[in-house]
Amino acid sequence: MRKKHEFLKVAAVAVLSVGVFSAAFVGVNKLAYAAATSQKETLPPITMAADFQVAEAAPADYEQSSYTVFETPTKFEKVSGVMSPEEAAEIGAQYIWDVFGESIDGKLVQMEYNGYAGNVRQQWTGYVGDDRAAMEKVIQEGTPPYKFLFMLDAVTGMRIEISQNEGLMGMEAKTAEWEMWDEVKKETPANLDEYAAVVRKYAEKHFNATEVESVTFNHADIVFTHDGRGSMNGNRVLTPEQQAELDVYNEQANLIKRQLLQERQEGLEGQIQKKPAISYYDKALHFNATDSTGREARIIIAMESKELLSLTTFHNDLLPGVSEGY
Repeated sequence: MRKKHEFLKVAAVAVLSVGVFSAAFVGVNKLAYAAATSQKETLPPITMAADFQVAEAAPADYEQSSYTVFETPTKFEKVSGVMSPEEAAEIGAQYIWDVFGESIDGKLVQMEYNGYAGNVRQQWTGYVGDDRAAMEKVIQEGTPPYKFLFMLDAVTGMRIEISQNEGLMGMEAKTAEWEMWDEVKKETPANLDEYAAVVRKYAEKHFNATEVESVTFNHADIVFTHDGRGSMNGNRVLTPEQQAELDVYNEQANLIKRQLLQERQEGLEGQIQKKPAISYYDKALHFNATDSTGREARIIIAMESKELLSLTTFHNDLLPGVSEGY
């Protein structure tokens, strides 16, 4: 795979955050909690006029790559003006190049169209990988077989979300007691300004048509080896076998939710079941960055390597009253 340069030379680690699907991200199996707690909204689809700028030109040093695009059917009907999956894939390739400095030459790009009723935009989500059968099957938790994920406004091509999974390939996991997670969440790195400067550079790559106004530290966390990133798409058109597999996973998520609820109700946090040892790849830092239009990006970088793990602005487009886990 070609690189335009090594923006940050690192032993990469990754999470997905489809914000939503993205799913997905650093921390406890967020998909499990989302699956257990989300409330489906019965809101009609909405089509919005563009109220933002979209950079039309490709990055100055972008090298055109050759890749194969295929679309996975979803349950959503496309609105008027939606770009083709091939057009979206090319914008995604430029997005990946701009943010990560990576070419997707020779890769597979799996495109999925989403039109959630609780969101003001329709999206194209792209998964970049090598194994089509594995990419199409991903349902249950674990590391999905893709290297990069991107999400775009399906009409305008505006950048919404990006993450990378590259660094998990071959990385050795660490283990620690459960209590270590609580300690990490209290950490604030001494060289916070250095991390904030790195985050700003990533935010500037994402907000390629506006200015970054502010960057603020949110909290520290860890990158779990299993965080549910693969279980992101209950909106795909599934085979009976895949649906049965997903049903089993959702039931497990509901069990987790019920146990946590019981612990809170009875004041027995942590006492019903002994917490197991945790398996993780790296510590991570969560930041927020806001651009000149007021749009907020949630950005996660690895603490040791400073590599970008995920960046999402998906939450900006939710309708009032819609839960982020919907």
